[in-house]
Amino acid sequence: MGWAPFIAAWGLAATYSVSPAGSDLAAGTPAAPWRTLQRAADGVDAGDLVLVQPGDYTGFTLARSGAPGASIVFAAVDAGVRIATANVNGVGVELSTVSHFRLRGFEVAGTPSTGIRLSNGADIELEGNVVTQSGRSAIDATGTVQLQVLRNTVIQSARFCVFIEGTTGIVVRGNRLEQCDWGAIAVDALPGQTVQSPIVEQNVVIGANLVSPGAALNFSGNRNGLVRNNVLSEIRRTGLGLWKQQMTDPPSADNVIINNTFVMHPTANEAIRIYAGSTSTTVLNNIVIAQGATAIGLAVSNDSRPGLVSNFNALTNRFSLDDGASTVTFAGWTAAGYDSASWVPDGGPLFVNAAGGDFRLAAGSSALDRGTATDAPPTDVVGVARPQGPGVDVGAYERPVAAGGGTGGASGGASGGSTAGGAAGAGGATAGASAGGDAVERALGVGCGCRFDPEALAAGLSVLVLRRRRRIPDRSPAHAGGHGRR
Repeated sequence: MGWAPFIAAWGLAATYSVSPAGSDLAAGTPAAPWRTLQRAADGVDAGDLVLVQPGDYTGFTLARSGAPGASIVFAAVDAGVRIATANVNGVGVELSTVSHFRLRGFEVAGTPSTGIRLSNGADIELEGNVVTQSGRSAIDATGTVQLQVLRNTVIQSARFCVFIEGTTGIVVRGNRLEQCDWGAIAVDALPGQTVQSPIVEQNVVIGANLVSPGAALNFSGNRNGLVRNNVLSEIRRTGLGLWKQQMTDPPSADNVIINNTFVMHPTANEAIRIYAGSTSTTVLNNIVIAQGATAIGLAVSNDSRPGLVSNFNALTNRFSLDDGASTVTFAGWTAAGYDSASWVPDGGPLFVNAAGGDFRLAAGSSALDRGTATDAPPTDVVGVARPQGPGVDVGAYERPVAAGGGTGGASGGASGGSTAGGAAGAGGATAGASAGGDAVERALGVGCGCRFDPEALAAGLSVLVLRRRRRIPDRSPAHAGGHGRR
């Protein structure tokens, strides 16, 4: 392919290197690398690539932007690039008014404040990073547009695992989020505005709202949003909340919630809550298991009922037509005009091993072939094509029909501990490889979690070699009720 298309595709002006064995007085080349990430952040310009060797580093603040077609890229060349010490603000990676930036393959551990913080930027991609034990939110983006959060892993965040406050171009895909004390994913509108067409898909959430009431997936002021192929388990309060924050803010409207799996903790309130005038919502092909004695599967406020379409779902036998003030049974819910083709599971096995966190569909599951093809995603959470049988399966997983009796999601493993391996491995690699485009993008790991080949990049070989090196393990959503900022 040659070096020229690589330059043309990414606009790379220079390639720099950072290593624990380097010096900030050096030239920043592979032969004479810099020592700190901050030195690299202070020295890059639009189109530059910073390749970081494994080792422990101090966090950095970036104040320089790339340009359209010439992003600044900070990329780990292999696993083990770890920000073990926060910057002076207690943050691992901090961007203020920065646009056209990519961060790939970093580990950010134990920051007293936020792991990765963005503010007032545009065209940002965070991919394949691991953020653990954040003192506040793990990933926090305020006033940011054109943001993609792809195939990251977050384990133990004292607030949100992913908090986004923006307006357009928001994609949260293929992430694994565990132990999110406030919520897993929040996509909130800026005051007085709306979030247009956000996409939240193929995420695996295990444990949310551990210390604060609210929703695991929180959408405030969202318009024309798409929430699909997500798997949520051990959710302590609300699974998904669709609302608006202030009475004077524009409400959420025209959102689609489809082919998700909700398995709530016994302490949960409601699996799906649609309120505060959130109209014209579509709820299709979801599995909703609310296990508590008083838990509600689906609750809608009276002012959110206009335009509500809910059908082809597997549902818990408790609903509310007045935002939880009272409840009705499935019979009362269907009498109100909803879920005529849905059902309450009769106790037969839905999943392969729910107790073990394996939410693939069991052989003979009542969710097989029961969904609608309308708005259904073409693949499931781990990249299996839909439909496999005569109809679309309900929930985030499509059970494969294959020789040898495949059980579905095998690429990602069976248990909850490896489900996101499927999302980020089978689904992420498959979807990423197709979305990544040509070998130039794949060599940089665009959309696929591939590792970079520093030798090919540094030497400027005429043919770029794609080496799928060892990935960071993927150990693969937010407040709906006013517990303040992240």
